[in-house]
Amino acid sequence: MRVNIVGNHAKGTGLAQDTQILHGLIAHVCGDDTQIRHIPHYYPQCPQVEMNVFIEVVNPSLFPYAAKNVWIPNPEWTPKTWEPYARMVDEVWCKTHEAVKLFQSWNCTTRYIGWTSIDKTMPEAKNYHKAIVPVGKNIWRTPRPIIQTYMWIERNAPALYPLLPELHIVHNPDIVPLPTLPPALAQKIVFHSEVMPEADYDALLKECGLCICLSATEGFGHAVNEAMSAGCVLLLSPIDPFLEITKGKDVLWVSELKRTPHPQCMGDLYDVEQRSIYEALSAYVSSSPMWKTEYSQSMRTAYETNHAAFVERMTETLKDTLVGLPEYSMEAGFPSEDALPSVSVITVTRDRRVFMPLAKYCLLAQG
Repeated sequence: MRVNIVGNHAKGTGLAQDTQILHGLIAHVCGDDTQIRHIPHYYPQCPQVEMNVFIEVVNPSLFPYAAKNVWIPNPEWTPKTWEPYARMVDEVWCKTHEAVKLFQSWNCTTRYIGWTSIDKTMPEAKNYHKAIVPVGKNIWRTPRPIIQTYMWIERNAPALYPLLPELHIVHNPDIVPLPTLPPALAQKIVFHSEVMPEADYDALLKECGLCICLSATEGFGHAVNEAMSAGCVLLLSPIDPFLEITKGKDVLWVSELKRTPHPQCMGDLYDVEQRSIYEALSAYVSSSPMWKTEYSQSMRTAYETNHAAFVERMTETLKDTLVGLPEYSMEAGFPSEDALPSVSVITVTRDRRVFMPLAKYCLLAQG
């Protein structure tokens, strides 16, 4: 069995994690002798395989190199102009039920698979006085609403402000620049603007008792799912992927202020109400230590349940798609020489002698 995983495999990205998860599952289902290649999405050609799996991006020039072509998209990064590609692939595998609805609206063949994240593990103890805001390179995960809420509380609710957890915002300043904080907030909000090694990020995630993610949109929600695996209390925007991944549990939800269609890609963009962020933070600081501890364990359990369901579902999907596929060959589909039409050579008539070497070269090159 041969499989190409096609996409952007840049280290330290969610797409790299997707590739790692998919690679492991294919090897588990099809055996260690399965040939799995990672192909950059911009390549004009690739090895012949039984299946191409495109992660987030598609490249139609690679479709002929596989017996089956599957696309695992992220709607918030899927331009609306890609609609024809969705109908060209054999199946669109969707991480969320929201994605299923979006791609079914394009009249393409969809399959719900869900998704998972690499387990960050839950520590024995959490620091509920520290909160993490995972932004990274994701422009839809801007931390401005939570920063503005902290600023509002500092000015208007001085009794609550000292009780707020210390905020650790992890972001890439080249992609998501943030303003300089006023001195009053400098002791309460910490920017991690450097590229954090994965081990350092994991340690911070495990330590923090609260995870705040007010995304405008998500294709799945690796940051939230990882926080669940680390047993964090969650304060989230009410977007469909977060509602699905948490199974509607008693999360500290903020309210939707307005929803607007994405200007270029699929789905909607959510804006959240600042007042509801204030109320969610108030509820968090007033909750008991026992509630926080029990909540952390419930998030860990929810992650484990989701993960097990995904592995089972994906195993069946891969077996249904790959097992028993005959070896694919592009050449086997080519017409025989006898079936090919005769070739006529058309040349210019004026000064044709000058062009004859070029015509001969072109004929040989196409032979």
